[in-house]
Amino acid sequence: MLCGIASVLVAALVSPVAAAQLRQPQTADMAKSVQEPAIECAVTVKTILGSPIPARILLIPGGGASTVQTELPEGAGRVSAPAGTYTAAVYAYDAGVPILVEVQSLTLSAGAAAELNISVLEGSSGNRSLSAFDGDFDLALDRVELEQGTDPGNPRSVPAETPIEWPSPILDSKGGWYRGELHAYSSYGPGSEKVGQLIRRAEAADLDFLAITDPNTLAAARDPEFQSSKLVLIPAMEWQHPALGSALLYAPPAIPSAEIAQAEAQALALKLQAQGGIFAVAHPTLSGRVWQWGLNYPNAIEVWFGEWRATPPMELSGLSEIWARRDAKNQLVNSIAVAAATKLLSANGQAAVYYDRETARGVHASMIAGSGSTGKKQRLGSPMTYVWAREKSLTGILEGIRIGRTFVTAGPDAPFIEFMADIMADESTDVGSGGMVPINVESLFSVGVEGAKGGRVEILFNGYPVRSHVITHERFMYSILDTPGTVGVYRARVLTSPKEKGYGPAEVLAMSSPIYAQSFYVDPAKSASNAGWIDVESTWEDPSTVVVFDPSTLDPSQVITLDAPSTR
Repeated sequence: MLCGIASVLVAALVSPVAAAQLRQPQTADMAKSVQEPAIECAVTVKTILGSPIPARILLIPGGGASTVQTELPEGAGRVSAPAGTYTAAVYAYDAGVPILVEVQSLTLSAGAAAELNISVLEGSSGNRSLSAFDGDFDLALDRVELEQGTDPGNPRSVPAETPIEWPSPILDSKGGWYRGELHAYSSYGPGSEKVGQLIRRAEAADLDFLAITDPNTLAAARDPEFQSSKLVLIPAMEWQHPALGSALLYAPPAIPSAEIAQAEAQALALKLQAQGGIFAVAHPTLSGRVWQWGLNYPNAIEVWFGEWRATPPMELSGLSEIWARRDAKNQLVNSIAVAAATKLLSANGQAAVYYDRETARGVHASMIAGSGSTGKKQRLGSPMTYVWAREKSLTGILEGIRIGRTFVTAGPDAPFIEFMADIMADESTDVGSGGMVPINVESLFSVGVEGAKGGRVEILFNGYPVRSHVITHERFMYSILDTPGTVGVYRARVLTSPKEKGYGPAEVLAMSSPIYAQSFYVDPAKSASNAGWIDVESTWEDPSTVVVFDPSTLDPSQVITLDAPSTR
């Protein structure tokens, strides 16, 4: 029998059983695994103007049977499945990204011809792509969402999908700096400890949060022992590809396949973020797991994995040709290649180079760190990530990472660092890490350090030191006046001389996430007013409860202020 011709309207809503099937992780073409006899259905996917569109077809049966997935790179072909009634989910590729453009019922019967002809209105003319008709970035057209009864303005409301809802109990309603471990493994991955054992070890270490990041699984987060009244437990996984590197997914709404093309991986990363999760690049310069996905817009980059100077650097030869390419002037093009070519550093030192290159080109990403602990011999929180959160909860910690309020240290006993800026140097702290200052305006950049006497504090711009100073007191404030003349990033770090053998000339003790120098739009009506040329509102809800290092509370000998060389 004829399976139906679709243009704008759908033949039927997705059944609850079909919806459950569509939520299952999809793999490569599974048609070969379908039991015979199979019925063929001819499929075409075109624009309303008749141009074929590369497509993916999912035939979702009821009763728990396997979903049949077929790729149609030319926009036409045949799908095969046993006789029965299916939900057909049709995805059209837009710049390599599959977007849901149709959902309808399909019946296959023995001895009857079957056709599925899809005509897509959106993106058929003009310069608007299919993605322009997906207002909430959930990879489903707004029209399809309306037809299927989901909310086109809510990325967590998707036809035939139910994103995982992770609980977020508030363990402390007070805003402040919280510290924890963002990269540890349980026995569901390469770790030796069961989930409950790992959680108890984190509680004993006086951590505030813990992410168990076993590769390509959320089994730890689904374990009955995944609970604590002391720790914020972050459901997480290491999204691991053997050749392209790893990402850390925090509170993901689903488990994405790593065996996908780059364009689809980018779309899934953006979808995860839109649905409330965090996408972080993991140990980008670790040999054997070098970051070669090349995905844009990460929320965070893991700049510190294990001991700072313990891991050998990666080599440029470890990159594929596309990532090691050079421009007409023989200069390396990609950030990961520049990091690989930087000698005399550890893998972590190269990760910091990668981070500086990425943020200098416009990426806004937090610094994070992780121990990669696989058992009791590897101390949790070494290195440690600190997150400023408005509350001690899953929502609060993820929000702090997302907006850049982080710093990283060597461990629980390492120095505390806080980076802040006073725009116009008018004795009012305006922003901290993750905030922005306007270019061509003088600002006072200050670093507060505790517990690093005898070390050295540095303020960097786009990865290059602007000023540095010996830390002369246990609680120490260092400030510079600077006028950024171009878009870029400032960050701070604390260094000391190495005491043990390792890679790199210095031991890093702490690093802050950056403050971004950005162009600000100036309202001409306000620029001539008495209020000044631009209004800057503090990002701190209550600065008195946030800024640890207030110069007025320190002895003058503990406060150093210098004019910096111009970054113009």
